[in-house]
Amino acid sequence: MLALLALRTMQGWLCRIAAPLTGDYGPAQLAIYVDMLVKGAPLYRDFRVAPFIPLVYGPVVPAVTAKLAPMFGIGPLAALEAGRLLTIASTIVVCAMIFVLARRIGARLGAAMVATLAFVLSPIVLRWGFEYRVDMPVLACELGGILAFGSGATAAAIALFVVSFFIKQAQAVGIATVVLFCWISGQRRRAITLALIWLATVAAGSVLLAEVYPYYLLNSFGGVRTMHPDFTAPVLFFSILIGGNIGLTIFAIIALTRRPMSDRLMLCMLIVASIHDLASCLRWGSNAYYFLPALAALTIIASGGIDLALERMRAMRAIAQLGAGAALALLLSLGFILAPRAIAMSMREVVSPSIHCDVATADPWDRR
Repeated sequence: MLALLALRTMQGWLCRIAAPLTGDYGPAQLAIYVDMLVKGAPLYRDFRVAPFIPLVYGPVVPAVTAKLAPMFGIGPLAALEAGRLLTIASTIVVCAMIFVLARRIGARLGAAMVATLAFVLSPIVLRWGFEYRVDMPVLACELGGILAFGSGATAAAIALFVVSFFIKQAQAVGIATVVLFCWISGQRRRAITLALIWLATVAAGSVLLAEVYPYYLLNSFGGVRTMHPDFTAPVLFFSILIGGNIGLTIFAIIALTRRPMSDRLMLCMLIVASIHDLASCLRWGSNAYYFLPALAALTIIASGGIDLALERMRAMRAIAQLGAGAALALLLSLGFILAPRAIAMSMREVVSPSIHCDVATADPWDRR
């Protein structure tokens, strides 16, 4: 059941790549900016002069999207399609990283697969695993860096963490995770060394970008200044994270209380991601997708709890196994079942033998 829902979800994403509608203004604004890049505008410009559109992210995703956009045609909609394709590809990479990291903490093959499918069916991922934003690409780099570090490829990990910064400059979950892990493991000199190497590389890259693009700092940092914190946003979006992922939350608690965690790296990621995401939401204009790193860490740890549940189910009789399996699938797919139809298929569409999916229509893109 979970596999069917996940596959139909990805099919729905592919169907809607060319849809002339966005969930909010962010993806459309980024697509308009990328279209300007394709037509010869500088990567960073003075947004205080019309058109008043800042580029509040690092250069990686806009530059890659600008290279892909001509494959889809011309105009902002072509850039939006290219950006959505990049986001979907990043979501698939994130799922692969979650699966591998779940296996690394000791989850069996079935439990790792179930946890990964549950991640795809989270309401946050149903919307933002598709729509054009930088959050999925940066999460793919962060998880890839953590996996590389855990596998002994420290240089590759630092490189991926640096790329993460130049995708979204407020993202530092990966480097903070490995520094915390080294520190609590007694490798304090290594923790300081890794942090300094990352800081020096990021600083050098920022100086170079500021030299090439005089308005880089104005866009990436001046354009996202926090005039006043919003203390209600973290509570709201954290409740969306937990409320939309009841099953994963329950199994993560089971894993943390009933199963010894031999891999402290993922515990460090859960701690760092939770603090990072809560703090990020203090900035006005934040949204629930700020909790994607915390959701990824929660999913990886929950795979251990799912493993325990599957192990217990194996000892049941066939009828009991069937009922317990259905209950498990229902619990982990609640986010999909209860999600608005704007971001998830109806159950009728899911079980339909047709691979056609309805796409919302609107008037053609209005240049005004």
